[in-house]
Amino acid sequence: PSRPALTVLSPDPISVSSALLNGCDDPEILTSRKPLNCLKSADGGQAREAQRVRQQGHGRPIISSISSDGKRSVQIGDKLVETESNHFLDFILCYLRDCLGADWIAAELKRALPERHIVLQWYHHFQQIKSKSKTTANSCLIQNFGVLNALAGLGYGFYLLRHNVELQEKLIKRIRDRLQFQGAYYEVLVASILIRAGFKLELEDETDISQRHCEFSARSQDTGELYSIECKARSVPGVLHKAALNASKKHRPTSMIIAHLKDALRQPAIGERIVFIDVNTPAERVQPPSWVAEAENQLARYKRDRLEPTRAFVLITNVCFHLHLTEIDVPVSAFMYGFNIPDFAYVGGIRFSHLWKSKRKYQDIHNIGKFYTEIGAVPSTFDGSLASTTLFGELPPVQIGERYMFTDSQNPIGKVSSAVVSESEGVAYVAVSGDNGENVILSQQLSETQLADYREHRETYFGEISRNANTKDEFELYEWLVKTHMQYTRGHILEQLKDSSQLDEYKLLDDEGLVLTYCERLIAFMRQQQSEAKCSPSSHV
Repeated sequence: PSRPALTVLSPDPISVSSALLNGCDDPEILTSRKPLNCLKSADGGQAREAQRVRQQGHGRPIISSISSDGKRSVQIGDKLVETESNHFLDFILCYLRDCLGADWIAAELKRALPERHIVLQWYHHFQQIKSKSKTTANSCLIQNFGVLNALAGLGYGFYLLRHNVELQEKLIKRIRDRLQFQGAYYEVLVASILIRAGFKLELEDETDISQRHCEFSARSQDTGELYSIECKARSVPGVLHKAALNASKKHRPTSMIIAHLKDALRQPAIGERIVFIDVNTPAERVQPPSWVAEAENQLARYKRDRLEPTRAFVLITNVCFHLHLTEIDVPVSAFMYGFNIPDFAYVGGIRFSHLWKSKRKYQDIHNIGKFYTEIGAVPSTFDGSLASTTLFGELPPVQIGERYMFTDSQNPIGKVSSAVVSESEGVAYVAVSGDNGENVILSQQLSETQLADYREHRETYFGEISRNANTKDEFELYEWLVKTHMQYTRGHILEQLKDSSQLDEYKLLDDEGLVLTYCERLIAFMRQQQSEAKCSPSSHV
């Protein structure tokens, strides 16, 4: 799935819910309203927290306050920092500059642009893009360029480490050092994802040279499991300050995977191993990327031929913002493999029921995979609120369960009962139960920033956690189907399967197995229906 937007994303149209609009006349146009006495939905607080976690992850929340004179203070770890900006991204970029140091930056800026440290080159490109971006009275609308992800990812990683664990001076020195930059940069990105995924990091004493050790360890707050983390990245001549003498001589993206894995497995570990290996290659707009199959084959062959007994969860990644600085929405990719973990390493196809079970057995690893897609992204606001409202001063979305006075409606006062967005039209449709006993549908044209907020927060945009199947892919749809059908009785599901030639086999399954198998059949049926619709000459899209 796509990472959350730092700014505006390209359109992703969906259709308006026919159930919401069924039997209604043309919607009245909604341009203004004000809340009355609020009748909040039961999960309103849960929705707000889910929205904050969607932006910030499961680490320590952002702690910020504004004084009576309008100055904002932000707590980072045990320190309080003042900032003049109400934009969290601006704050992060300023914090990154503070960490790197004014004297070091001044020395680098005396160099010609191609000779500067890569981070200062990123800053230069970012300022050029910002100067050409659309501005409003108090905000600048910057698209999701690779250079922004590169800078923001580093700055937010520094912040998360300082706020949740410790930002070691030795790490900052490694970032400044051209020879050590790539490895340190990748470690910061990995650490930031683990923190957002709900892990508590324990840093190693890097001054202790008496023994080898992993980069750091991470304990899951969900399961309590402790993991030893190793980070490796393929070096490429001329990329991220790597010269030909200290870079790989091989050109294939997967050329260093086994060498990196061997080195990682030699490190002492105090818990289950998680090894991150970055292939450092240009992005591909297709999924899965072409290098994934070769990576899978190499890992399978090494496990088979070398008889290496050590277990490890291996995450092969491609974080390549630095290779696409001026491109928008640069895709990141990751491939997860269980080395000597048979029920996690699947070569070729895998049944949805097996993957469902794997996600529950290895929820920590799958959770890392989920938050990895947000690498390089930064929260929109300090408090988890919507950028369109907090930063751009636009009308906030209506909240389901609240009463409003709709000042331009024929039925001015009512309670919002449902709402949906048509992305293709850029319109929100709102169902209102009027105090006069009439039900009406109102519509509101959404701005670019409001649409961007909706795409990032579909499940919570209207103030309650949506129970609809807002799924990104087939497996998410399968998970939603399983969750729904777990509430049905065994007899009900067998009744749906009564005409199947395999009914006797289904009766032998336990309750969970029956639901998992039935939902696989539903997905297969949906695939068939879609295939037939595409082949039909009378079908329309």
